[in-house]
Amino acid sequence: MALAFSGNLTRDPELRYGQTGTPWVTFTVAETRGRDDNKKTTFWECKAFGDMAEHVAEFSKRQRLIVEGSAETEQWEDKDTGKKRSKIVVTAWEVGRSVRFDPIVGDAPAAKKEDAQAAKAVQAAFADDGEIEDEEPF
Repeated sequence: MALAFSGNLTRDPELRYGQTGTPWVTFTVAETRGRDDNKKTTFWECKAFGDMAEHVAEFSKRQRLIVEGSAETEQWEDKDTGKKRSKIVVTAWEVGRSVRFDPIVGDAPAAKKEDAQAAKAVQAAFADDGEIEDEEPF
């Protein structure tokens, strides 16, 4: 089953290497939906392999990520109780940082938004209506 979600890393990703040297990483993303008393959080256990694993390992706890992947059921037998266990794990195809809630700073275009009234005043001052106004645009 394919799915996509965004949320915050609950811990630093854990990078490992298989017997053949292939890198793989496990990480958990907390996706929260709703507001106030209607909030619901889903904790997605994820894994990624190869180059993707090494890139994901560079992210850190609390960073907001966007994940696309497939959900699969992993099954195993509990060594202590002998009972069969299972859980859903997302194998990630794409993982990237989400900037939705990042502060707007520096030279980003959104950080340079002009005050709406100042912009209107400048537009009015340069409007081609044939009249010369004595007032300053600000």
